[in-house]
Amino acid sequence: MPEAQPKNPADDAAPPTTATESKVAPPPPAPPSQQAAPPAPPPKTEKKEVTVGDDDDDIPTDAELIHMPRKALDRRLAKHTAAELKSRFGTDDFDAIKTKLARAEELEAKEEERRRSALSEMEKLKEDAAKSEQRALEAEARERTIQEDRVYEREDSRMARITERHVKPRYVDYTLNEMAKWMRRSFSKEEMAKVTDAQVEDWIKEFSSKEAPEVAKDYEQRISATAKEEGKKPPTAPLTNGVNATSPTPPPSGGDASQKTFAPNRPNSMTSVEAKQAAAREGYRW
Repeated sequence: MPEAQPKNPADDAAPPTTATESKVAPPPPAPPSQQAAPPAPPPKTEKKEVTVGDDDDDIPTDAELIHMPRKALDRRLAKHTAAELKSRFGTDDFDAIKTKLARAEELEAKEEERRRSALSEMEKLKEDAAKSEQRALEAEARERTIQEDRVYEREDSRMARITERHVKPRYVDYTLNEMAKWMRRSFSKEEMAKVTDAQVEDWIKEFSSKEAPEVAKDYEQRISATAKEEGKKPPTAPLTNGVNATSPTPPPSGGDASQKTFAPNRPNSMTSVEAKQAAAREGYRW
C-alpha cells in the first residue's frame, strides 16, 4: 500500500484571481460643494441733519443737511462778506474801499507816466505806433460789421419786396423765415450774395403751390377755379357779425403755445421785428 504523500500547505491556499475577476470598490462621492453666501448689503446710512438757530452756532463739518432761519442765513452771509472784505482791503467800509480803488488807479496812471518818461524817443514812437495800429484794426472791424449789417438790411428789403408780391401780408414773415432755411440749405455764404430775384420768385411760387398754398395771394382764386373745373360751387365765407367765426388755417409750421412762433395768425405769433431777430439769432438771413 503506497504511502500518502505529505500535503503541501500551498495547495490549501486560495487560487489566484485574474484581473477580470478582481473588483475594486469605487471611491466615496465628493461632498456637495457649498455655495458662498451672498455678501450682506451695506448698512443704510442716513444723511446727517443739523438745525442751527443762532448765527454763532458751529456747524459740524460732516453735516449734509442744514436747517436754519432766513435771518440766521442773512447774518452769516453778512459776516462772511465783511470778513472777506477785511482780508482783501483791510476794511469792510464800502466808502473806504472805493477811496482805495480810486487811489490805486491814480497811482497806476502816475506809474505809467513815469514809465513813459523813462523810455527813449524811439521807444515812445514805436509804442504809439503799435497803439495806433490796434485802434485802426478795431475801427476797421467795427466798420466791417456796420457794412455787413447794411448789406443784410438791403437783402432783407429785397427779399421782403419780392415776397410781398406773391404772399399775403400776414404770411410774409413766415415765408421769409422758410426762405432763409432754403437758402442756408442750398447756397454757400458766397453764393447767397448772388441769388437773383428770379431764383427767389421761383422758390416762392413752388413753396406757395406745394408746401403752403394758403400763403399765396391767389389762393382763393385757385380754389374757385378748381371748383369750377370740377363743377362744384366755390366755397363762400360764412356770414358773421364782424367776429371771425372760423379759425384761420396757419401754414404748416408750429410751435409750443407757451412761446413765440414763426407761424402767422396765431395767438403767440411773432411780430415782424421779433421774427427777424429770432432768425438772426439762429444764423438765418434773408
